[in-house]
Parts: sequence; C-alpha cells; structure tokens
Amino acid sequence: SGTAKVIGGRAYSAISATDALLASAGASAHVDFAQTYSIPANTLNANSVVRISGSVLADQVDGTDTLEVKLYIGGTTLLTTTAFDPSAVTDYANFEFELVSRAAAGAAASHVGMGRWVTSDNAVEIAGNAILAATNLATNGALVVKVSAKWSATTALTNARLAILNVDIH
Repeated sequence: SGTAKVIGGRAYSAISATDALLASAGASAHVDFAQTYSIPANTLNANSVVRISGSVLADQVDGTDTLEVKLYIGGTTLLTTTAFDPSAVTDYANFEFELVSRAAAGAAASHVGMGRWVTSDNAVEIAGNAILAATNLATNGALVVKVSAKWSATTALTNARLAILNVDIH
C-alpha cells in the first residue's frame, strides 16, 4: 500500500512537447518547469544510486537573451549550466547527474554526487562538470527532482522547453 517505490530501474521518464518557459515569465529569476519527480520517503538507503538526465531545448529564439539551467533534488542544487545564448531552435542544454546515498534513510542522510552538462549554441558546445560534496538530505521524506531555468531578459518570442527528464534509482 502507499506510494510505489522503484529500486533497480527507471523510476520516472517524461518526454514533453509542452513544458515550456517563456522569457517573459523567467527573466532574472529561476522558474521551475512543470515536470518533476518525487522520490518517495525512505526509498534511498546506503549505497542507493540516483541517475538523473534531461534536456532543455530552445523552442523559440530571438535576440541575445541568455539561458541558465539548474537541476535540484529537494532544496539542493546539483548542477548549474553556464548561461548561454541559444541562437537556433536546435540549441539545447543536456545534463546528467549521479547521486550516491552514503547512509540509511533519515532526517540527515549523507550523499555525494557528480555530474556533467553540455550546452549547444548554433552547434558550438560548452561543457561543464558538477560535484556535490558530502551533503545531508532528508530522505525520510519525499525528495523532489526538478529543473529550473532563467532567461536574462523578457523577450516575448524567447522560449525553452524541458523536453526530457529521466530518473533511475538503483
């Protein structure tokens, strides 16, 4: 009974053609995309691994607005891309992150992680890495995996979409 737990496979997979963030709504502050996944309470224990991957696509581009993307678990930022200027509707920010639980579920369970991201601006790619030093997460409650984005300006015709969000738990 209760919320189903998935260990040893794909917990969540979303592919969206509509989860968009207009620059007019997300300028100068990060705004969360609608697609999220809530890892149920007490799912993560010592040696659990959470693999998160996704892609944010530029649906519409106009001007020189820059886009920054962040990935979170709970209230903790896992990675932040460098702001880039999507100049074509084929531009994107792809990311992946691997989080490892170091303790049994609890109010302050230690986790570490590493990840990488790549942005593409008119086929010019910029890559970066992220690391999460030992950080306590409250795994005795649900942990929400989410993605946010921030545009540098409010250009009306500028739009980004969270196209893919996958969460695997092992």
